[in-house]
Amino acid sequence: MTCIRLIISLALVLGIGGLSTACVSDVPIDNDRTASALKPDAGSDDDSESDDDDDSAAVKDAGKASVKDAGKAPVTVKDAGKTQPSEPSEPGEGNPPATTDAGQTPSTTDPTEPTEPTEPTEPAMSVVPGSAPKAKCAANTKAAGTMCGGYFCGVTQAQIEAEMPADTLCGESASEGACNNKLPQAVGDCAVKAVSGNPLGAALDFDALRPTVQKCVFMDAELKAKTPQACLNCFLDAAVCAGKNCIEECIDDANAPKCLKCRIDKKCDTKVFGCAKIVNPF
Repeated sequence: MTCIRLIISLALVLGIGGLSTACVSDVPIDNDRTASALKPDAGSDDDSESDDDDDSAAVKDAGKASVKDAGKAPVTVKDAGKTQPSEPSEPGEGNPPATTDAGQTPSTTDPTEPTEPTEPTEPAMSVVPGSAPKAKCAANTKAAGTMCGGYFCGVTQAQIEAEMPADTLCGESASEGACNNKLPQAVGDCAVKAVSGNPLGAALDFDALRPTVQKCVFMDAELKAKTPQACLNCFLDAAVCAGKNCIEECIDDANAPKCLKCRIDKKCDTKVFGCAKIVNPF
């Protein structure tokens, strides 16, 4: 019995050993797989190195961003994607000076600096008004030297010219005519001739005599050339006024003292200056 167990055990040992030998010799061994199993995981090292690199880059970029973006306002979610306005450059080299809305360079003058006041221009002294009564001028006063005649006997032609209204009805010769007194003298003389030659006397229609007086005045070629019709009309009005109000005083002589006084009292002569826009000596 003991011998049988021994034989069986031996057989089992030999059989198993042969089987083991057969298994070892017949089954091929995958060296690559074995090496792969024994080799450390390559991907884990790469991933680890990649993670380390990424962390280093993040730290590096974070440092740059913090330095570069220092002092700038953070971009909110609302402003994300919008172009951020560039910071205005300080005026200096290469930068033109700031301009106003109209495109003009602003003035460097200090607006608070006071300006020098301009000296007012002294107005020219008026000498013509009031000169007639002051110099005791009359309609028949003769010109003497540089002094004018008539109601302007107290001033010169230059003084009349300086104060003659620009819109006078008597034209460019207004100052000359006022000074030489030819037109008032001619109108007065022609009015006396028209009245004295008519037998109706005070019953005359003096307005109807205007054409006769005008024809008489314009017999003087110089007066006709230098006297505008509008100017002459004002002097004819004065003659009609004298005929209606001073016929007895002026029937014989338009320059008689009583005639001159009546014409002034009835304002026949003084109305001429306002009508013809001539500087008034009264």
